[in-house]
Amino acid sequence: MMEGMIKVGKTSIAEPMLGKAPTYNEISNTEVQEFSQDIRACLKDSSNQNLQKVTDRINERPHLFNFLFPGKIRKEGERLAVEELKNDFRRRQDMLEAVFNFQITMAKKMSEMMIASKMIAWEGKLTEQAMQCQADLTAFSQIKLNEMKDVFDESRVSFGNKLEFLDAECERHRHLEYYYKRAKRNLEYETDIFFDTIEELLSGFKNALNNKLSEYKAS
Repeated sequence: MMEGMIKVGKTSIAEPMLGKAPTYNEISNTEVQEFSQDIRACLKDSSNQNLQKVTDRINERPHLFNFLFPGKIRKEGERLAVEELKNDFRRRQDMLEAVFNFQITMAKKMSEMMIASKMIAWEGKLTEQAMQCQADLTAFSQIKLNEMKDVFDESRVSFGNKLEFLDAECERHRHLEYYYKRAKRNLEYETDIFFDTIEELLSGFKNALNNKLSEYKAS
């Protein structure tokens, strides 16, 4: 199969060209979920053990680093160390920005695959209708992505501030077991709410795009 093509069913279709960036179909849904769970664990407790899980997963699948930190460049074959990741995640806001980058990238890749799959209906028909359909769906997807980015960004800042406060509470009560455990439970609870909200937004994005896709039928 030629570079820049992806396989959907038995048909090869052109993939949106994004340089050498990895594509959505390079990682499974299971891997996305497991990686998200590892990041969630780091937000609850940024211990070396939790950071090591994320580090190991990135070293196994280096393109995950690009999803988390799209502006950073690493040498090919260079392995990530726990201390380096800890430095990247030195503030809660940095960790949340990495989560934000990962989720938005996954949503964009998913939308590209969904639109590309829809275009199979027009295979071999370079009609004005087909081109207009692709343009409309791409524009609609970008609008929804921008809306989701705005919500993510607002949530990231407010939630990051809340986490930093809860971190300080945990540290302040570390010597008082009852208050320390209560602060940790609050931190874990707030983290779960944040991630559940992200999942709801992603699900809403996918449903909105699916509904839009169903409006177009090849003629």
